Amino acid sequence: YFRQAVKPEDVQWTYSGVRPLVDDGTSDARAVTRDYIIDHDVCEGADIISVYGGKITTFRKLSEQVAEKAINILGRGNESWTETAPLPGAENSGANFETFVKTMRREFNWLPESMSQRLARAYGSRARDILRGCKRLSDLGQHFGDHVYEAEIRYMVTKEWARTLEDVLWRRSKLGLHISEDTEKNIEAFLQKLSSSEGIA
Repeated sequence: YFRQAVKPEDVQWTYSGVRPLVDDGTSDARAVTRDYIIDHDVCEGADIISVYGGKITTFRKLSEQVAEKAINILGRGNESWTETAPLPGAENSGANFETFVKTMRREFNWLPESMSQRLARAYGSRARDILRGCKRLSDLGQHFGDHVYEAEIRYMVTKEWARTLEDVLWRRSKLGLHISEDTEKNIEAFLQKLSSSEGIA
């Protein structure tokens, strides 16, 4: 519990999760199966794999089963491999976080320590993609405030498909919990400028 009671105005961000359930004809929603169904159809000669139900905690197993079905349909492909594969950003030295942070601090010693830690935690070894070719803070482009720079936002747009301020602050990061309103406004203005100049929808 908190020392001071939390009031509605203290809440920074909220979200809702929606759980899709398969309609198995059960009248009581509590009795509906929580399992998923993988369905294969052929429509006008095209194979279509549809997934009904499922939950985020089983996404890898579900994805693996869908991939196996696609391999069987196509008659080519490799067997399951994701169980032992590192997540993006955890490749190489990213697998040991403390070692990676030390290496990154030496490699980009001009970065403020707090920023180095944040980028390492958020992107792992892919932080190097944001920092590549930079030798000083000014090389990161426009500073929006709170140690958020243009290079990071461009990375989210080009590599993680961020399009809106919500994407940047909440869906691709949790920057919204830590930055000021002024920084948010600066990022939003940059995204709008980027959208109009580069045709990003």
